[in-house]
Amino acid sequence: MNIEHLQILRMVVECGSFSTAALKLDISQSAVSRAIAALEEELGVSLLTRGRFGAHPTLVGERVLHHARIMLEARENIDYEINIAKGLQGGRVRVASFRSAATHLLPPLIARFCQRFPAIDVAITEDDPIGVEQALREGRVDLGGIPSL
Repeated sequence: MNIEHLQILRMVVECGSFSTAALKLDISQSAVSRAIAALEEELGVSLLTRGRFGAHPTLVGERVLHHARIMLEARENIDYEINIAKGLQGGRVRVASFRSAATHLLPPLIARFCQRFPAIDVAITEDDPIGVEQALREGRVDLGGIPSL
């Protein structure tokens, strides 16, 4: 049993379906199915009933989910404490990237980062690869992305 499997179980129950949970977790539906199957196999019980009306916890699934939520909350508290120790409780990250990455690749990644670290402001600068490298060298940005050749 691992934290990821418990997170997936919680999301399936909250969403009521494997496919919606997969979308929210940004993973494939088959990955959700494999995680639930692995968890059920390890525990030796069915945690969810599946049908045309979605996925719902069994009676034992409800009890397991109660404990899973406690474990997940503890994990979030641990992450919070670690982030404070690492200085991630606030601040600003400056990112330079070429236009297509800044437009297409970075937004979903930055959105996830901001969900996880809401007190950290992210600033994006668009530039050509030479400008990105120069900004990194001069310390005007903290991270830079350039296309590989």
